[in-house]
Parts: sequence; structure tokens; C-alpha cells
Amino acid sequence: MSRATSNAALGSPAKGIPSAWRLPLFQMAAAALGLCLLFASDLRDMVAIWITASTYNHCALIPFLSGWLAWQRRDELAHLPPQASLAGLLLLGAGAALWLLGDAGEVAVAR
Repeated sequence: MSRATSNAALGSPAKGIPSAWRLPLFQMAAAALGLCLLFASDLRDMVAIWITASTYNHCALIPFLSGWLAWQRRDELAHLPPQASLAGLLLLGAGAALWLLGDAGEVAVAR
């Protein structure tokens, strides 16, 4: 039996997640889940604003559109090597600073 046939027989996909991406994707998912749990009350407030204020109704679509755009480029993204970036750390720091300012000023939209 050939390797492709044995993979198909075992039910594993021929085109799965590249092995270089498995650990980084797991780490990103774990970090995202941890942040969602840590900031659950802020997330709840954010969704409430999205639902009640017509100015922000479109914000509920952003995660889905981002996911769709990433899915559209999945073949290109799969070939990129997973690596840390200083730009990501700077964006994280900027987001944390904005959250702190919003929390200090009790501005729910900024949190």
C-alpha cells in the first residue's frame, strides 16, 4: 500500500496544517483563549456596545471578515515560516497602552 493510500485509509488529510505551524498555532490559540478569559468583562461590554450602538454594529463582522481573508490566503500563509516579530510586540504594547488609557478614563469603547 502506498503512503498516500495509507494516509487516506487512516483518515488523515493529505493537506493538513504544516508541521512547522502546529505548535505556533496552538500557542496563539492558547494565548487568545487566555486573553479572552482574562478580559471577559471587557469583551462582554464590547459586544454590548456593538449590539446597542448603531455606530459600532459593523464591528461584530470584523473577526469573521478577518478569518475569511486569512482563509483566502491560507496557501500563501502556510508557506511563511512562523517567527516572532518586533512589530507584533509593538502592536501588543500599543494595544495595552490604549486599554490602560480607556480603563483609567472609564471609556468603555476604548477598553
